[in-house]
Amino acid sequence: MRWLDPYCILEEGEKSRRHHHHHSELCLRGVDTKKAPMHELAELFPSLERLRLIESTLHSFRDLGLHPRLRVFNAARCGVTDLDGIRCLLTLEELYLPFNDVEDCTALALHDTLIVLDLESNRVHDDAEIETLGTCPHLLALTLTGNPIA
Repeated sequence: MRWLDPYCILEEGEKSRRHHHHHSELCLRGVDTKKAPMHELAELFPSLERLRLIESTLHSFRDLGLHPRLRVFNAARCGVTDLDGIRCLLTLEELYLPFNDVEDCTALALHDTLIVLDLESNRVHDDAEIETLGTCPHLLALTLTGNPIA
């Protein structure tokens, strides 16, 4: 498991922020994106395809920056309230956001690459949100269990 704090990324011991890592998967614990925006992750981990936040707080998807290869993002129980800025994840195929507070899915409209969306136990309550998700041409799996609309 790897950690991100405002000063360094730890991976099997301390590494300088200047090192480039060739990992396709990264798991971060205890990150607060307001205190430690993650814009540099794409530079530090240019091969990053899978990112998981644990016991973290994601204030905005814009805090993640641009990740040209990120395909899978998981932020369960991370205080996500809206999806604004999600379009910066251009290659995203799988989005796992269970146990958050998302109710508006508008930002996902016409998302070209999204295949799997897990919004279990969020606050989606309006049929219009489901219609919005219907505009995602490749969406094959949608989880809404535990939402008011379910």
